[in-house]
Amino acid sequence: MSTFTQIKHAIDRVINSYTNDYNRFATSKSFDKNISVWVNTGRDQLQVINQLCNEFSAEHKVGVNLKLVEPGTVMMAVIAGTGPDVNIMGTAGEPVNYAVRKAVLSLNDMDGFDEVIKDFHPQLLTSLTFMGQTYALPETESFPVMFYRKDIFEELGLKVPKVWDDVDDLIHDLQANNMQFGPYVDLYSILLYQNGGAYYKNNGKYSLLNSLNSIKAFNQWSRFFVNYGLPLEYDFLNRFRTGEVPIAIQEFGMCNSLAVFAPEIKNDWAMTLVPGTVKEDGTVDYSINCGGSCAYIFSKCKDNDSSWKFLRWWVSGRTQSSYATQIEILLGEHARYNVASISAFKNQMWNRQQAEILSEQREWAKGIPQVPGSYFVSRHLNNAFRKVVYSNADVRETLNEYTEIINKELSNKRREFGLGEN
Repeated sequence: MSTFTQIKHAIDRVINSYTNDYNRFATSKSFDKNISVWVNTGRDQLQVINQLCNEFSAEHKVGVNLKLVEPGTVMMAVIAGTGPDVNIMGTAGEPVNYAVRKAVLSLNDMDGFDEVIKDFHPQLLTSLTFMGQTYALPETESFPVMFYRKDIFEELGLKVPKVWDDVDDLIHDLQANNMQFGPYVDLYSILLYQNGGAYYKNNGKYSLLNSLNSIKAFNQWSRFFVNYGLPLEYDFLNRFRTGEVPIAIQEFGMCNSLAVFAPEIKNDWAMTLVPGTVKEDGTVDYSINCGGSCAYIFSKCKDNDSSWKFLRWWVSGRTQSSYATQIEILLGEHARYNVASISAFKNQMWNRQQAEILSEQREWAKGIPQVPGSYFVSRHLNNAFRKVVYSNADVRETLNEYTEIINKELSNKRREFGLGEN
């Protein structure tokens, strides 16, 4: 290559860096119908999505204009009236917040809706539904399981806990050996659901933070930190690898990270169900919270029918299975895409023991509702926790105090969005 050619090539690259938008993709052929789809992910993932969209366009004769965007961009664009037709890989809290502002479409009356949702665990729709209307479809799922070091438990003669009373005994044994039990970031939700509790009443009109079931769950949650000094934050991957935390409750996606981060203990750990709560009839409740990402259609989309076709295609078992497989081949096991589609999950590369545990734990999953003002619940739940753990405040009085604050905000939001009193 001559010097002149090299200089020309360098100049072209500089010019292209200003003129080409590397965050945009469009289907290879032009069509009469076109939709815009925004996604918050990486460029490698976007390229795979674009390849799949070409298949969609060829089948449905609808062009797809993809755009890679940063978190928070969508909200600002929607407010400015320049948003997309469809947003994919959104967070579970977004659809209902958009819905009360009449910014997204209800999907209940869409063609084939009832058939589409059969491929998801029903509880995954909880956070995407408000007052009987569903505003998004699940893409990925996330829920906790319990990881433990088989080699350490065998060496110390410890038993893997099945109920929370077993955890109390285990913590004493672990601390005697300078080890710790790793708590879950949202342990309260697990304990609340296992005690038969709920977050709200009357479609989010009232918070149930001060209900008897909630107080019981909160007492149990805070006791782990007050009585046993469990860490509020810890590096699970490192401390599990070294054995400092030989057992912990984490999102099941950590399984993929462990396979890459700690290959030296590949055969020394396993995962099992989160400890359960013994009920009055003697049965054990293994309920856990669940969530994940989702996809939805904006109410100002140019073509409702084409947008729904795309959404239905995107969350289908076939498409999700293809996308998950290609991503894992391209980026490795640590990037495994945790599909919400039950049919696609069966095609993923989990080993037999992992697949069985995940399928069993999923059956106990419960979604956390999203309501106008729900951000106030998580905020003041943490405030109550700090007040009890750091200042030794009374649990009942503290929860009553914050429930009153939360309910005022919930009422304000209902009035703001004209939702009435029911």
